[in-house]
Amino acid sequence: MKAHPSVPALLRFALLAVLLAAGCAKSVPPAEEPNAEAELSVAEADTSPLAVQAARDGGEAIVALTPELIRELDPDSRFSLGLDRAARDGFQVLNHKRVMLATSRLALDSEGRHIVELLLPLRRPMVKKIVLFNDELPSSGRSSRIDGVLSTYPSVRVFERSPSALELAPAMIADTDIVVLDLPIRPGRFYGEVAFVGAVLRAAAKANVPVLLLDRPVSLRQYAEDGPLGDVSARGSVASYFPTVAVPNMTPGEIATLFNTRFGLQAELEVLPLLHWDRGDGCEPLVAALERNGTSPQTNLDEWSRYVTASGQAAQWQLVADLLPPALSPAVVESGEDASLRLTLPADGPATFAGDLESLLPNGMEVVSAESSISVSFAGDIPPATTAFLIWAAWTKDRPEAVPAGDETLFASQALFDGLRQGRNPQEIIRRWALDPARQDFVERRSEYLLYR
Repeated sequence: MKAHPSVPALLRFALLAVLLAAGCAKSVPPAEEPNAEAELSVAEADTSPLAVQAARDGGEAIVALTPELIRELDPDSRFSLGLDRAARDGFQVLNHKRVMLATSRLALDSEGRHIVELLLPLRRPMVKKIVLFNDELPSSGRSSRIDGVLSTYPSVRVFERSPSALELAPAMIADTDIVVLDLPIRPGRFYGEVAFVGAVLRAAAKANVPVLLLDRPVSLRQYAEDGPLGDVSARGSVASYFPTVAVPNMTPGEIATLFNTRFGLQAELEVLPLLHWDRGDGCEPLVAALERNGTSPQTNLDEWSRYVTASGQAAQWQLVADLLPPALSPAVVESGEDASLRLTLPADGPATFAGDLESLLPNGMEVVSAESSISVSFAGDIPPATTAFLIWAAWTKDRPEAVPAGDETLFASQALFDGLRQGRNPQEIIRRWALDPARQDFVERRSEYLLYR
């Protein structure tokens, strides 16, 4: 009597077959003349259930490995960046295409490799141009290995765009067949990246060139959105390229879908989404993947890598710090999983600032004063824009000359600071922005563009 393998044994056999096949596929470079009909479409890659035929009773039985079953049997398969997915496929969707890459020095995959290290060595596709978002990183990061890789490809033209000059000239996108957009949105200084997404889509739409966006996680885990809606009059600025709330908490793919659809850019956009990620995860799956692959973002990577792996309270406080007056020299202080905000008091600052701050911040936020600094901490999750605005209110109390114009801040709301200048109660200003019909419409329609739970 013939013995039959048990179901667990079949599952192990099937999983082994899948993993071996995946490993072999990853190790073999794409053929120089691939069959175009065999190329994976962006929409189908990595999303259809895997099935492996197992030999049982003459080979009649089939063990189906669904993504859910693979996650259960192979924990390492739980999370993938859009870049991870494209690289596993050998960037086949780009074969025989002239590519413009729009990215920054922060675009790491789950093994700590940068997209230019993965894409430039391939003979097909042909990367013609790279537009780097100038993320104003420390000099040690800017002289990283990425610049060394770029220097070995002199035929590839490299352009840099800063937050003050985001628009792409026609020459940057001419003579290309597709734009690849891979742009992490940092927990702090995120407005420039968001506006850069809009600038790339606008240029691609004008040139009638399709865009493939490789999606990435957003760092904030809790808040759906926060802050006032940006002024329509500020449209096109780094803070309000298209009017969104101050902290939209959307991935690059979701932001691009919003800009492209609601604001009528109508670029030919394809988003290669994250796998096995939802909003409660933040950047923690990326950190875990880096560590599983033997890369510690805190020690082994270039200094800039820490910006793409911040999560939890550190990410929330970093957003608060980014929205604050530069005169306070805001800085995030981390202690294990906890974090706090440190403000340095200038000599000409208001003497009552600490007391005003303590009276305005919500119950539970702890304000500790030192001789020349103030520390703000909180045990729970922090609404970044609301917290930052209350600190602004304390900083400018009884000092209308210290209130900036709305277009000089990353809130991009003139009414917000007009209220402070006129001496209105900060809580009343917050209540008014919450009841703003245009903001409510944005919040209600925002869900139409979310790709993840």
